[in-house]
Amino acid sequence: MATTMQIAPTCRTCGAPLEGGSAECPNCLFQLAVDVGTVERVCAPPFTAPDPERLAALMPDFEFVDLLGRGGMGAVYKVRQTRLNRMAAMKVLPPERAADPEFVERFFREAQALAQLSHPNIVDVYDMGQRGPYLYILMEYVEGKPLRESIRNPPLEPAEALRLTSLLCGALQRAHDLGIIHRDIKPENILVLPDGTVKLLDFGLVKLSQDSRLDRFTLTEINLRVGTPQYMAPEQMSGSLDVDHRVDIYATGVLLYEMLCGAPPAVNYSPPSRKAAVDPRVDRVVERALRESPDERYRRADELRRDIEHIVRTPRRRALVIGTVAAVLIAAALGAYLWHRSATADHAPPPGTPIDGIPIAVVPFDAAGAREHQERWAKHLGVPVEWTNSIGMAFALIPPGEYTRGIPDAEVAEWLAPFTPENTEPSILALVQSSYPAHRVRLTRAFYMAVTETTQGQYERVTGDLKGFFRVDGAGEQRLADPDTQDFPVETLPWFYATVFCEKLSAMEGITNGSAGYRLPTEGEWEFALRGGAATRYWYGNELDREGCFEISAVHTPVRPRRVASLRPNPFGLYDMAGNVSEYCSDWWSPDEFKRYADRCAVNPTGPEDGAQGGYQRVVRGGHFGGLDAQHSNRRSRNDPGLWTNTLGFRTAIDADTVARILRRSQTPPPSTRPSP
Repeated sequence: MATTMQIAPTCRTCGAPLEGGSAECPNCLFQLAVDVGTVERVCAPPFTAPDPERLAALMPDFEFVDLLGRGGMGAVYKVRQTRLNRMAAMKVLPPERAADPEFVERFFREAQALAQLSHPNIVDVYDMGQRGPYLYILMEYVEGKPLRESIRNPPLEPAEALRLTSLLCGALQRAHDLGIIHRDIKPENILVLPDGTVKLLDFGLVKLSQDSRLDRFTLTEINLRVGTPQYMAPEQMSGSLDVDHRVDIYATGVLLYEMLCGAPPAVNYSPPSRKAAVDPRVDRVVERALRESPDERYRRADELRRDIEHIVRTPRRRALVIGTVAAVLIAAALGAYLWHRSATADHAPPPGTPIDGIPIAVVPFDAAGAREHQERWAKHLGVPVEWTNSIGMAFALIPPGEYTRGIPDAEVAEWLAPFTPENTEPSILALVQSSYPAHRVRLTRAFYMAVTETTQGQYERVTGDLKGFFRVDGAGEQRLADPDTQDFPVETLPWFYATVFCEKLSAMEGITNGSAGYRLPTEGEWEFALRGGAATRYWYGNELDREGCFEISAVHTPVRPRRVASLRPNPFGLYDMAGNVSEYCSDWWSPDEFKRYADRCAVNPTGPEDGAQGGYQRVVRGGHFGGLDAQHSNRRSRNDPGLWTNTLGFRTAIDADTVARILRRSQTPPPSTRPSP
């Protein structure tokens, strides 16, 4: 065991602790070797950071504020991008790199690949280029400290170690889904921000896997071992060229062990629970991540995260040994289960049974029927068909109703035909299989659905924050025909940002009971609102309408969303339900959710109680501007709640009873009907 009293020598390049007599740590030696592809470069003097004044002369659109660090791969500066008044970090490479055509080609390919990454726990790449003799990468600047500073002494609390590992796994899964492997996961490459957010840095040793979705990029490195030895998987240490994303999973297992125990695992390591006050189930997680054979490790980073989050959500308690107490608890649990089942599926009345003597909206019905149902329930509840809240968001009343959800039995074979196990990724096949069997859904409460997707302007007004890929200063700015994007749907934000918007909007309206305020719609509510009375494949019929209803920007150049409400609404008065951007629902996703209702009605379904069965992902519904397939009324999708894409946004819902209370409080008598279109 190392003593903490003596001062250890440090690497002259990066400052990391050294073992042995070398002047550089193994990582910097490897990085130097990778830079030029030979070992002779290791003995060269360290890179001298360019003078900021010289760089400023070459790059007048940047103000060089500070030198943040220097290593074998170059120097990193804190800069201000004057045109955008944005702080950023700029990595400047040694000038000899720009003189090597092969390296320049590899550099730009790699930077283009990294620019595809978008995740809250990965530092964004803004730009890359060459000015004079210097290649550079412009990246997001974040204030934080390396994870190394948090785990030296003492080790992290187990709960914090598990939380950080879960966030890291989400970032890695995003990269792996794009075919990008980090290959150098270690504490120095992870920043911890003051609010607890983590940022994964330095994809400088990145390798694009052979089956990458970014297959227009190729990177090959011959006979090079890249990474940091303490965190390298056995196949990396052997110099094998046949490495894949599972080397990152191995390194994550090393990192988790180090955060829990204070040091990386030795060859014959003791389980974490023997060295720290940690749940013994973590031992199995670490052991599986660290298996020598890649085939025996976790297959995906989100599988590792799933097991960690399950441990966090189900803390072990001392076993109860008193028989009577155990019996009482079992009985209570059984009663709770039966109550939940009855609340969501059992005791459903015959189809079409009225509520409070008022007929409900039973699909199918036409546009005139949709309005009739809305007006009837508006009169019964004393609310308007259309309502506008205090910040100008328009909502339409959705009456109680019934419909058939899921792919009809007669169409299952047709749906599955293109998706055979031989030619389909398992996750895609699972999505299709999750959309049947067909079953009856009964919604017993009227609610309001936002007429449009939440816009960038609405999001900024409520949260004070700017979000969106397609906006001025956004990554998609070059695709805009008009700089005014206030009425564009807000996108590129994770699920929990949407829920924060709902919470803040509720507070603005003076709604103190969170459960009664603004929220995301359930999947059952969303599909009923989408259909607007239709039992057809699409809300407007069985044939695809490529212009009138679907936001088919995919046929336009450049590809981007439209302003909300650009095309005609559905019979309930809702716009863009079949397209523009896909939309979050409140439900956890499960591949077996519909199977629960194979032989019974789902009454006000809210999805699984937790996300364990579906990998802790949230339901996503509706088509988007990038494609046609997802606008089918029965098509389901899902998304990691911590990830975002520029094709995914949300719209809000609120219970009609809550709106009635708001109106009574304002003492404003509502109109009984909405204007005719």
